[in-house]
Amino acid sequence: MSNFIKSTLLLFVIFLIQLIIYSSFIQDEISTWNATKNEISAKMQGDKIAPFIVSTRAITIDANVKEVWNTLVTLGADRGGFFAYTFLERLLGFEAHTLDVPKDYIYDMRVGRLVPTTATKDEKYSFLVVASKKYEYFVLEGWGSFALKQISSTQTRLIIRTHGLKGLYTWAEVSDLVFEPFHYIMEKRMLLGIKNIIENPLDLDSNIKYDILWFSSLVLSALLILVFIYKNNSFVCFIFASIYSFLWLYCLLIFNPLSLYAFGLLVLVFISIILLPKKVIKNRWD
Repeated sequence: MSNFIKSTLLLFVIFLIQLIIYSSFIQDEISTWNATKNEISAKMQGDKIAPFIVSTRAITIDANVKEVWNTLVTLGADRGGFFAYTFLERLLGFEAHTLDVPKDYIYDMRVGRLVPTTATKDEKYSFLVVASKKYEYFVLEGWGSFALKQISSTQTRLIIRTHGLKGLYTWAEVSDLVFEPFHYIMEKRMLLGIKNIIENPLDLDSNIKYDILWFSSLVLSALLILVFIYKNNSFVCFIFASIYSFLWLYCLLIFNPLSLYAFGLLVLVFISIILLPKKVIKNRWD
């Protein structure tokens, strides 16, 4: 058996291990990220129109309800963007960005408004506002419910409940398994982005740089892990690659998107490729 085939089989085994870890330990956690038991079980506006509930996520923001609402309703490619990875939004050509939205300008989130996800404002890729109550909630058809709960005069709880897709149950389950991690990555960053733009508006430029470093470090780490697997198909290297893949998965889904974690993993994998003893490299499976 060639070394390429051996490495490919090892990669497949690692992928299966990661899939088991994700479905057994991570999937439930990311579907309820930062939400309390009461928030998860509580009824929300829009639940009746949801084919099924995919997730309930939340975050505490150190600001009053009005300030959070006035920022939240600038959601959309035609307004303030999606508060997630601004550098990606700019590459997609959004007309407005989270950095450019005037803090003192109040937008409406009225029923019937289309929230576009693309710079072309294509209705096919837009979310329709089907319910809204100022300073309390709004519901986007095809996405879910956004609700604000006042904790105190200086703290607000933002809760997002994501709805499942319409269609056959089997297809919905498959779609949930495949696309939900990507939706979670963006939605989690959006929640953190809204919190950051309200609490630390002066730090936004530096945050964009850190986001780029986080994103690029994860991409490069994944590529280096592949190189590591195909360069060394010994048992010891398989163990190292499994550990690095596990850390990569956690950097992507569990840890907050901090560049320190992703860059640290990148350095660790790079050092392993360079410094791994030659005796270990030559000790391949036959």
